[in-house]
Amino acid sequence: MAANVPASIVSRHSIGYHFSTLAIGNNFYPPKADLSTAFYWYTVVDLTNLNVPDVAVSTSNDTVPANIAKYLGNDQFFLFFASNMQRSSNIPHGALAAFLQQVGSGNALARGEQMIDQLGTGCIQLFSYVLAATFTTTDLPGFELFSPDLSSVLTMQFMPVTVDGKTIYAPIQLGTTGLSVQKQ
Repeated sequence: MAANVPASIVSRHSIGYHFSTLAIGNNFYPPKADLSTAFYWYTVVDLTNLNVPDVAVSTSNDTVPANIAKYLGNDQFFLFFASNMQRSSNIPHGALAAFLQQVGSGNALARGEQMIDQLGTGCIQLFSYVLAATFTTTDLPGFELFSPDLSSVLTMQFMPVTVDGKTIYAPIQLGTTGLSVQKQ
């Protein structure tokens, strides 16, 4: 049996040493965007081979790019979603918030929404958020982290499982699920 494939993703909070990036095994998938700007970053992973068939970068906090939305409900694919230098006034809402809930956002994003709603954008100015989840809407929750003051690094693994002679990679978390790293 093949070994688990590690995956780590960074959601950048603000200017500093931590850049938004995704690593799956020894492959790196940085967003194709200006890392000094605010955006949401979507990376689709095929769970049959861990290839990346689709990516999107968007500044919208209320819509989902069409090339990403088309995977909703398809259990062959996995989503990495991360914020990059987002302002709290740009927290996901509308269709984007609904989409994230369907694929597996949960307590971490809800906690962030409460912080921003209750304390205001003057107190909570920036945030980092990352979600790793299947596109299946029936296997909630996904793996997620939210931080109002630090970059977030989410770690997980893909465990190879053979079913009817075909390998599929099951997303799992072992030990520490992620951490927030201080700005330097």
